[in-house]
Amino acid sequence: MGEYKLVVLTRPVEGREEEFNDWYNNQHLDDVLAIPGFTAAQRFRLKGDPMKPGAWNYFAIYEVSHDDPKAVIDDMMSRVGTDRMPMSEAMAEDLYCELFEEITPRKVAKVAQAA
Repeated sequence: MGEYKLVVLTRPVEGREEEFNDWYNNQHLDDVLAIPGFTAAQRFRLKGDPMKPGAWNYFAIYEVSHDDPKAVIDDMMSRVGTDRMPMSEAMAEDLYCELFEEITPRKVAKVAQAA
């Protein structure tokens, strides 16, 4: 089974950040995780000022575990804007989304042990 990460960069419509976060955290993540093949999700917020004005200030990482990731993404896209995955008008339309394939196992830092 292949392991993939779907990375989604988003931002709220100006003045609607609370509504955007409420929808994303309390509805959208669960809607995506209801799709077979999606196994986990986590969101992040930009820390500090963006390097580039107008940059996305939120991103989500979705874990996808499936032999056919295109089928999983196609299923997700077929749900967008339906009752199974309503979208929020509080999210700006210029989101960015890419699927990445795992090419190495996850590495963990070696912790120095006290002598």
